[in-house]
Amino acid sequence: MSINYDENKKIFKLDSCDSSYLIGLSPEGFVGHIYYGKRLLGEGSNVLLRMEEAPFTPNVNKREKGSFLDSFPMEYPAGGIGDYRESCLNVRF
Repeated sequence: MSINYDENKKIFKLDSCDSSYLIGLSPEGFVGHIYYGKRLLGEGSNVLLRMEEAPFTPNVNKREKGSFLDSFPMEYPAGGIGDYRESCLNVRF
């Protein structure tokens, strides 16, 4: 098993004998799911994170982060950040 990190693309790639698992970071620091399946040869791509779909991209339109969070494929969605999908983790005080 190998784990690689591409600093320019901000992609973690975990390879086993038969499969690959790719996780990427958005410019805002959100962790997104890219790919899990048959082993990929070469580098991964972050095109599946859908970060470039204007006007939803937060770094293009600072006011519209809610729509971005609803469509971004979160790796582990948590409550309280503006994502209206069901979360995996909620913390209450």
